[in-house]
Amino acid sequence: MNSDSKFYSVLYFSLFLWCSLVSAQSNLGLRLYSVGDSTYDAGNYSKSYDCFSKAASYFKGIDSQRFLDCRIRGAECLARQGDLKGALLLNKENYSICEEKKPLQKAAVLNGDGLIRLQEGRIDIAEQVLENALTVYQQSKKPLLTLSADIQNNLGLCYLLNGNTEVALGYLNKALSERMTLYGKNHASVAGSYTNLGLAWQESDLKKSLEYYNLGLNILEKVYPSQHPSLAAAYMNLGLAYKSQGKYDTAMIKMQKSKQIWEEGLGANHPNVGFALLSMASVLENKLDLEGAKAQYLAALTIYTSTYGSKHPEVSGVCSALANLALKQTNFKEAIVQVKKAYASNHDSYTTDQEILYPNFRTAISKDRQLEIMLVHCRLLQNKHFQKTLKLNDLKSALALCEGIDTLISELRKIKTTKKDKLRLGQQTAEVYEIGIHLCMSISEVSTKPNFYAEKAFIFAEKTKGAVLLEAISDTKAKSFAGIPDSLIQKELNLKSEIGFLEQKLAQLSGNKKEGNVRIDLLHKQQEYNQLIQAFEKKYPEYYRLKYQMAVITVKELQSSMTNEEVLLSYFISETNQRLYVFAISKNKYKVYTHDIDIIALNKQLAGFHNSISFQVIKTYVKYAGILSKILIPNMALTSKRIILIPDGKLSLTPFEALFTNAPKKGAEPTWQSLPYLCKMVSTSYAFSATLWAADNRSFAFNKGIALLAPINFKDMSVLEGSRKEVQEIDSLFANAGIQHLLLKEKEANELVMRSNQLGMYSIIHLATHGIVDMEQPELSRIYLYPNTDPEQQVLYASEIYGLSLGAKLIVLSACQTGLGKVSKGEGVIGLSRALRFAGAENIVVSYWSVDDLSTKLLMVSFYQEILKGLNPEEALKKARLKTISNSKYAAPYYWAPFVFIGK
Repeated sequence: MNSDSKFYSVLYFSLFLWCSLVSAQSNLGLRLYSVGDSTYDAGNYSKSYDCFSKAASYFKGIDSQRFLDCRIRGAECLARQGDLKGALLLNKENYSICEEKKPLQKAAVLNGDGLIRLQEGRIDIAEQVLENALTVYQQSKKPLLTLSADIQNNLGLCYLLNGNTEVALGYLNKALSERMTLYGKNHASVAGSYTNLGLAWQESDLKKSLEYYNLGLNILEKVYPSQHPSLAAAYMNLGLAYKSQGKYDTAMIKMQKSKQIWEEGLGANHPNVGFALLSMASVLENKLDLEGAKAQYLAALTIYTSTYGSKHPEVSGVCSALANLALKQTNFKEAIVQVKKAYASNHDSYTTDQEILYPNFRTAISKDRQLEIMLVHCRLLQNKHFQKTLKLNDLKSALALCEGIDTLISELRKIKTTKKDKLRLGQQTAEVYEIGIHLCMSISEVSTKPNFYAEKAFIFAEKTKGAVLLEAISDTKAKSFAGIPDSLIQKELNLKSEIGFLEQKLAQLSGNKKEGNVRIDLLHKQQEYNQLIQAFEKKYPEYYRLKYQMAVITVKELQSSMTNEEVLLSYFISETNQRLYVFAISKNKYKVYTHDIDIIALNKQLAGFHNSISFQVIKTYVKYAGILSKILIPNMALTSKRIILIPDGKLSLTPFEALFTNAPKKGAEPTWQSLPYLCKMVSTSYAFSATLWAADNRSFAFNKGIALLAPINFKDMSVLEGSRKEVQEIDSLFANAGIQHLLLKEKEANELVMRSNQLGMYSIIHLATHGIVDMEQPELSRIYLYPNTDPEQQVLYASEIYGLSLGAKLIVLSACQTGLGKVSKGEGVIGLSRALRFAGAENIVVSYWSVDDLSTKLLMVSFYQEILKGLNPEEALKKARLKTISNSKYAAPYYWAPFVFIGK
């Protein structure tokens, strides 16, 4: 054998030994990985971490993908054990060894990092990291569905925690769909998705939430032993759901079972055990066992502090809960100690010995937690004043906190990406403005500057009036002034239209199995829409600047835009303090009328008023109209010629025109024609808010004429022959006056024409049709058009109207109940009128109830006769009402009171 042959023989033998060694190492690594996987599934995270660490050492240098996967799983194990610092450090090392050309590796590491950040309470960081993970994942040419599902799931949790519930549902449904494709119906990952969907629905639909929780639990009970930590999480979620239902004993049983499983499997000092204690404490607090609750809160605090350290939102949350508990016990000294601890644990640089009122929310670890603490702090100072000190400084400090919370709410509103989530934020924070009004009025009673604080009270009330609508209108105006090309504006409108259609489909499919698929489609459209808006903000900085110029109007600013003949009445109902505030503003005067009320009694009076109109019972009507008029119509308003009304709560569904200016004459038998209706003395209009009213154009011109639509015939609904006569007479009025007019009847009055640009050529759009308002799901409120061949085209839903571009000066919905809607706390009525305002209608006429066909024709023809004489819509509607009242057949409010004018 020559030297070359010997060399190659030695080399071959060495390679053989090396390959054999590699194969052996790889096999050992795979076995250890398998053990690590099974012990992880069994909830033994400590042993699992050891197995993954050893497996990584075997894969090092021979299989980079498996080496990195072992380290990622190791970081998961550390996080599960509560060692978040160790998990983050390991993940940081993992990221540094990722190969540049392997996006799947990077995405996996980023996903793990995002999940740890979520556990750490750094939701803002988690969102950025997880969005980056998704972007990197999408760059890979080799899709990995398991990783995709995990990223979608974690993003869903992230958006759920920052209050973007609608977006979260899209991601969570997508994760569920991908996991079911991968694993089938009975897998732990699928159960995890069901559980997360249960969490997402818990606040808005408890029944649906429980359905998802039970679906998840049924799977977990099949695949895991009875003491597995994942089962404990399922029991805990059920416990929280039962707590929301007020079933405290059942909730406690579920929570105690969770605590026992977590203690046995994870150890007594694991954060999950802390969460169980925290949850049990909240149940005891609801059962008014305050001392028992305190003991559980303190035990939870000990565990959280030992695991997370002193700076963590969970630690802050327990301190906040303890502060609230002390407040219930009127232990103000203890409450302020816990409030300071809550602030300190939610801020890296703040300490309890600092003397500032509250730390800046911009430096908070969790802004949502900061809002919670500030609200508890505000309640503390308010209660301390009224129950103990009577010191004015306590009230002023509480007011400063309210103003700080309001600024924080404005910041939080910017990160909400859907209308529903913005509305949900308004409901959650309504208490802030209620407290603010109460504080301002209390200070005004003892202050040397009573008007200063009374004017502040109006600003707080105004914050509860259509903030989401104001933002949308501000956004539209910003686009028009920012130089954004028409093609991009049209693209945005198209996306809004598609989103509206999917939202409507979603509302129709509530509870249906196909709901998840529609949510996924909606998520994709929302992502596309958000990317477009982000591009607007980046490329057109003027758009971003104008978009967030949404300061509400002050009393003085409002007065400067008013005439001497008008009074604005803005109402606020305080349920906590059982008070009605009426803010009355004229050109030269401002006064706040305060009435102590019984909310239940007020609701009964409103119901009696409405029923007496519906059934035309004159004595009952006189009784309730008299009671309501005394508190709703102040004397100051009766000195004007015009009243602008901004109602609140159930007052938003009340026709103020049918109230009285004075008590009917005693002795004489009342008749419908003789009663002292408010509309006999003044003209009235309604507004979503004073800020929007002041910003609107006062001038009204119909120089571009009128478009009238009357479908008349409908599928499965009554024929409206009266509407045919109504639109024909109105059309003749405009034709005789030589003004442009378009009459579309039956098949011409369809959805396609509503979506086209054809109607944009007219100043007035008049729709004589059927309308239905859905009080529970406002997006399903709708108006009916001619069905054509497709039944879907018979209906135009409110969610679809949001996506239209209607620039009409006036839209009249001569249809039933189009002024009704769902009363949303902190925002107002959500219905068709709001959707039309979103779509660009400057002024609107809508109705509160179903009306006789012939009386509607009489009123509407009279209304347009007055318009053609040069009156504005508000005055024209007043004259039309009076003409209807003069006809003894239609004098009752039932015939003329439902139609109201919204605008200026």
